[in-house]
Amino acid sequence: MNICSKCQSQFEITPDDLLFYDKVSPIFNGKKFQIPPPTLCPDCRQKRRISFRNERTIYKRTCDRCQKSIISIYAPDKKFTVYCRECWWSEEIDLSNFSIEFDFNKTFTENYQRLSKQAPKVAIEHGDNLENSDFTNHTGDLKNCYLIFAALADEDCLYGSSINNSKNIIDGLAIRNSEICYECVDCIGNYDLMYSQNCANCNNGKFLYNCQSCSNCFLCSNLNNKSYCVRNQKYNREEYQKIMREINLADYSENKKIHSELSALKQSAVRKFINGYNNADCIGDQIFNTKNCKMCFELTNSEDCKFVSYGNGGKDTMDGYAVYPSTELSYEVVATGNNTYNSIFSYLPWTASNILYSNYTFPSCNDCFGCHYVHNQEYSILNKQYTKQEYEELVPRIIEHMQKSTPLSPPY
Repeated sequence: MNICSKCQSQFEITPDDLLFYDKVSPIFNGKKFQIPPPTLCPDCRQKRRISFRNERTIYKRTCDRCQKSIISIYAPDKKFTVYCRECWWSEEIDLSNFSIEFDFNKTFTENYQRLSKQAPKVAIEHGDNLENSDFTNHTGDLKNCYLIFAALADEDCLYGSSINNSKNIIDGLAIRNSEICYECVDCIGNYDLMYSQNCANCNNGKFLYNCQSCSNCFLCSNLNNKSYCVRNQKYNREEYQKIMREINLADYSENKKIHSELSALKQSAVRKFINGYNNADCIGDQIFNTKNCKMCFELTNSEDCKFVSYGNGGKDTMDGYAVYPSTELSYEVVATGNNTYNSIFSYLPWTASNILYSNYTFPSCNDCFGCHYVHNQEYSILNKQYTKQEYEELVPRIIEHMQKSTPLSPPY
């Protein structure tokens, strides 16, 4: 057993873990630079990843180029150079102009911090196809959405996080493929649901917990393929409608009383060993349609992952947060996806490959080392472009320099 250098707890590094570290270790000019086993336990590694990502807090500040008032994930008192989305993507801006050469008299961290202070950051982290959805972050393919975060392919959604492929969701958390839901958590494939948790493929339900394929149910738990139930008791359609007409959820006192009853219901409900379905050889929670994933959470359609939280469509990836479709063979990554391959110790590599120690290589970046907020670049070190031969000669020198001065760990 290993001892975490931060919290002093014991943690295990398995032979399979060692094989994975070996598989993702970069090779330059025929020499493999071995990634060492982690010195932090999985929980401390996860805390490090999440602490770096500002997902849900936005501020008002001014674009440092066009001077317009903008919304940003960077507070106005932070001394970064921050551009609005239009300026950062402008063809008039060459991000490679904000590059530096590696100074071997300084550590990698010192070099990277110098680059970070001068390279412009994009104010808010949006993907493509946003319509009337400016007040969101870590989102893409949205229409008419407001204050939702870590969300994709949604329409008419307000106040929530981790909402994907859904419509008309208000006050939701971890909602997928659903429509017309209010105050719901960890729900997938539902329609017209209120105040419910851990429900799948239900419709016209209120105050449900851990129900699947149910319709027209109220204050129920652990039901499958049921309809017209109140407090887990079956009624006919007319009886159910009569009971529901007598319940006034608009009355604050009655609504509060039912919420208290729901809390008691959750406490007494029988719990499944895992919330999820269609999985094979998985350990974790909120896992769906997934194979051979260990210690993973809020994960769908993934395979051969470990220590990944909140993801969809990842493969052969370890130690990640927000791992989106078509991420493969990546390690210690945050917010990665859309055909990203072989990213290591990086934040937001998107449509990218062979990315090392970089932040926001989005999109279409290949073979980047220590880069910070760039797009459409290759063979770049600290945002400076090199030839392939120069890149493959310089990166090994930098890694050897890092091995002498600091342990191999993420720049964040």
